[in-house]
Amino acid sequence: MSYSVVWFKRDLRLHDHAPLCEAAARGPLVLLWVWEPSLIGRHDSDLRHLRFQHTALDRKSTRLNSSHVKRSRMPS
Repeated sequence: MSYSVVWFKRDLRLHDHAPLCEAAARGPLVLLWVWEPSLIGRHDSDLRHLRFQHTALDRKSTRLNSSHVKRSRMPS
């Protein structure tokens, strides 16, 4: 069985996410989010935004009924 990988670079939306819809039409999915140190360390990065992303990812996991979520801790 083959899987499509959808990388959520910065857009965490599930609705109107064209690559996600296209991949879902082809079969099973692997959804990927990566905490990027280069973005976290930027001068315009804020801990509130990181917390928002972390909460959004938790909600996505629940909404998708995902039982196979592998995560490391949120960067500090």
